[in-house]
Amino acid sequence: MRFLIQCGDHYENQSRIKSLVIALIECGHEPFVLVYKIQKGRLFTNLGAKTVSLSKHIGERKSNATELRKLNDIAVGDITYSELLRVEGLRRPHILWPGQIKKTLLDARTQLDAITAIIEEVKPDQCVIWNGFTGFTANVLRTLCEIRNIPSAFMERGLVKDSLFIDREGVNGASSLRNLTPTLLDLTEPSQIERDTASVVFNLQEALRGPKASPTENLSIFFPMQVQHDTNIILYCPFNTMRECLLQVNKELTDRLGRAYEITIRPHPEEDPTIDSNIPKFQHFTIDDNASLNDSIISSDLVITINSTVGLEALIADRPVVSLGGSIYSSCGLTYSLQDVTAGIDFTVNRERLIKYLCYVLRHNLVIPNCADQTRRVLAMQLGINLESSYKIEPLQNPRTKCVKLFIYVDLKFSEKLDLSYRKNRETITQEWIVELSKFHFDFDDFEILHVNDYKRENCLSLLVRSETATESDERFTKTVDIYGNLIH
Repeated sequence: MRFLIQCGDHYENQSRIKSLVIALIECGHEPFVLVYKIQKGRLFTNLGAKTVSLSKHIGERKSNATELRKLNDIAVGDITYSELLRVEGLRRPHILWPGQIKKTLLDARTQLDAITAIIEEVKPDQCVIWNGFTGFTANVLRTLCEIRNIPSAFMERGLVKDSLFIDREGVNGASSLRNLTPTLLDLTEPSQIERDTASVVFNLQEALRGPKASPTENLSIFFPMQVQHDTNIILYCPFNTMRECLLQVNKELTDRLGRAYEITIRPHPEEDPTIDSNIPKFQHFTIDDNASLNDSIISSDLVITINSTVGLEALIADRPVVSLGGSIYSSCGLTYSLQDVTAGIDFTVNRERLIKYLCYVLRHNLVIPNCADQTRRVLAMQLGINLESSYKIEPLQNPRTKCVKLFIYVDLKFSEKLDLSYRKNRETITQEWIVELSKFHFDFDDFEILHVNDYKRENCLSLLVRSETATESDERFTKTVDIYGNLIH
């Protein structure tokens, strides 16, 4: 089967999608990874996958502004511009401003033309889409798949490092987990192997910290804020802003709780700095963006969240959670509602139900690096693919080569930036980053970083780090990689 996988160019997304691509190839399927810039596909071509560049197709099919139609007109087939812009206009309100709307319509039409051409070129049997509502690319892909009856599944950040959440119905509050009730969950019986796996993957033993270290007379509540223009808030939240949510939480707690409480509020690190959250200035509200997330969780008696995965992290740390919106964990009897908060309530975490939930997610939704069998089971369930592995990919970057000292040579301009994530897409290349990517290829005790012009002709192992756009390796060095650690051949 052919799979068109929307990936994008961010390092974080590519790291998570890597396991999906490997599993598909090993099971005899043909993944085509959709990136924006063609040079961003090296990770996947090294694995033997094919890549498709959105920018290349956009360049070939640049729409003419004079061809634009009105917002409520048909764009192509049965797709209207309003369909493509409905959620994106809520995420980025400025794109619908009168002075911006013509450019927005041109961008939407251009992406629609390009992605239509990509689908006709690739002819995918299935599409795997990031989120489904974030950005024009996801909106266009989702809409085209619906109209053309192309089976699709959706992806988001997984619950553990470099993992991927995948679900054929959607992500967050739209995923199939929204139908997982306490009764259905309690009827599941995970095997001991599944329980042991969940314990290791989610670090359950270490996470179980017990009561907080310094209990106080007042109830200590932790409220992690979320990105206000994220689809999690736009689509699956009863509040329009964080301020509105905090005012409602404060009113409900004051009316129902019957005891003093303090709320520690943590601003979201990826919030748009131009957005004023306008947090209410109550005496019992404290804003703290210095403490680590884990410290904030374990020092609290109760965590209140809309639908952030921080709520699930809190449950794993044995902290009770009040959930205010739709999420992957809010329907199965693990959390409380604001209406449950009354005087004398004994907040607890149903640990057995939580373990069953984590086992369920591992079995149905979570793709984890270096867990091939588990990944294939998840993909068989969500994509309907064959479980059998037809051949094994030989990793191009492993095993690591052992050496006492590694000479790391750099051949790039340090003005070049790293595209690490949606918010961190202009990060400076540092010595620490160069050393870390070197560790993927060599196991060394000592190192020396030199410019390529200072090459020493010595009998030693060496690594050359070149620009992301470099296309040729240098035979003088043991290995040549780009700024993300991908081998250059």
